[in-house]
Amino acid sequence: MGGKAKQQKHTAKEINAKLHANKMDQGGAGGGAQGLKARQTLGKVMLTCAVCGQPNFNAVDDVRAHYESKHSKLPFDAEFYKAKQAEAKSQTGSEQAKVKELKAGIKKNTKKT
Repeated sequence: MGGKAKQQKHTAKEINAKLHANKMDQGGAGGGAQGLKARQTLGKVMLTCAVCGQPNFNAVDDVRAHYESKHSKLPFDAEFYKAKQAEAKSQTGSEQAKVKELKAGIKKNTKKT
């Protein structure tokens, strides 16, 4: 029969093993500074609002919805944002080779305990 104390459900060894396994390479965002640079270079094509500068719109429709809610009195120029998106896509496409080189140079830590 157990005492009054609450029984442990997990040991420190088990918890530390789980934490260590999660730090290892499993396809997550790793690679340290080189990995960060690769992720930033790869990045999605993001648009920003020309009026207020709010970033991180994925598509022209997202910017249109932003204009309708935040800048309803101003006219929305879809062609301007389509041109901006096309320019950003071409720039991102040209940087794909750089990303592949950066990723190839990142040492993968695949140790498991």
